[in-house]
Amino acid sequence: MLFREEDKAILECILFASVEAITISQLAKVMEWKKEEASELLRVLQAEYDERSSGLELAEIAGGWKLRTKAEHASALEKFFKPLRNRLTKAALETLAIIAYNQPITKMDIESIRGVKVDSVVSNLLEKGLIQEDGRKNSPGRPILYAVSADFLQHFGINSVEDLPPLPLAEEG
Repeated sequence: MLFREEDKAILECILFASVEAITISQLAKVMEWKKEEASELLRVLQAEYDERSSGLELAEIAGGWKLRTKAEHASALEKFFKPLRNRLTKAALETLAIIAYNQPITKMDIESIRGVKVDSVVSNLLEKGLIQEDGRKNSPGRPILYAVSADFLQHFGINSVEDLPPLPLAEEG
């Protein structure tokens, strides 16, 4: 399908202005297109960014599409902006990794793996929106199950937990 340059420009503006990833459904509705047309235009624009030496890329993340800076330019951006956001603590990163690779998982199971209480860490991750409640385990007490959220996927720039790197195999001793 042949797209007008104006359609690509409008798509680029929407992607640039959006804080969150845009789904094909959202884009199709706003642009009054069929989902197939929206998907194709995203692929066309993605190919254009890939072909030129741009500092930007169009990436499929968290079930949607986002215009973002290329990873190879991260150090320059960090120097320029000196991130203001609070970084995640080592405990938060460890807990996030446990949840991401074992979800859905209970707090008790996380504590069993980490060897320490995780109440405050889990509360903090919930507050930041990086994890979410994912039902209850069918066991005595019906403990809450936790899983990573779409914000987690966006924060780490991945489309799904299947895109996480494989865990290293444990050494046999």
